[in-house]
Amino acid sequence: MDYFFDMKKILGIALSVLLSTSLMAQWPFAPAADSMGTTAIHKDSSIVAAWVQSCTVTRGPQHLPNSNSPLADVGTEASVYGAPDGDVLSLGDGGFVIIELVYPIVNHPGFDFAVFENGLVDQSNGGHFLELAFVEVSSDGVSFFRFPSQSYTQTDTQTHPFGFTDARDLYNLAGKYRIQYGTPFDLSEMDTVVGLDVDAITHIKITDVVGSIDPAYASYDSYGRMINDPFPTSFGSGGFDLDAVAVVDISFTTGMEPTETPGLSVYPNPASNWIKVSGLIETGSLAIRDIQGRLVMTSEITNSEINISSLPKGMYLVEISVEGERFLQKILKQ
Repeated sequence: MDYFFDMKKILGIALSVLLSTSLMAQWPFAPAADSMGTTAIHKDSSIVAAWVQSCTVTRGPQHLPNSNSPLADVGTEASVYGAPDGDVLSLGDGGFVIIELVYPIVNHPGFDFAVFENGLVDQSNGGHFLELAFVEVSSDGVSFFRFPSQSYTQTDTQTHPFGFTDARDLYNLAGKYRIQYGTPFDLSEMDTVVGLDVDAITHIKITDVVGSIDPAYASYDSYGRMINDPFPTSFGSGGFDLDAVAVVDISFTTGMEPTETPGLSVYPNPASNWIKVSGLIETGSLAIRDIQGRLVMTSEITNSEINISSLPKGMYLVEISVEGERFLQKILKQ
């Protein structure tokens, strides 16, 4: 009898470990807004430098499988201009908008722009109603290049028109975050793309993800996985609802411009539990901030590794002060 209960206990522990491992694999990306480790940028964040003021839209149908479906019809181009205010431009299934920037975006350290949708939260259970979109950039207004995207949302069951999606399953898809919080994009991810000048981005293209899991209509991420989001949304406000696009200057977070210091770097990057600063002659101080500028860790720099295992997964800014000089580097905690 004792052996029986011991085996039950052992099996129970083993099952718990398997479930824990499964959940970790299920949620590989940054969590929802207001969670530690999020990459969400609030509309009132100090790192927002400007809001877009010009765009053109090509609407998609309210219900793609219906050849007679009317186009989405909520909002106008002007709905996109300025800060998020709930006045949105609905793209419909597969519709898109092209934003022309007054001043080209330059690839700064950290995120460079953020896209705002009007995703909702069900206060009764904390679920997030998220409609998604692909994001592309261009440096000539002709050739557009898509940010690499990932979706780990299950594709066995269709997310219904008002169903919920977990932000932790999404990467580089606009609409990952709820209303008033922007999904950020980093041009450094595109700096090896032939035909794109990441220091002179003139246009941004945002295209609705058709969230059907029917292969005849589905949209796919950069790894060939179907993207499951609310579908069908066969009404005038169907598809991605674009509220605003912010130009971001991450140096606003710390009130300083990054300083180039020859030979100085933080490694490894991405990091898991430890980081180390290379190139230092004298000791200095280190501060780590999350992407919204909140201070999450400080440390004195020595020749030893710095333990960051307590930080949640996500993007961070490491600020190093050495002999009156300052250095800023973005790192990804995995």
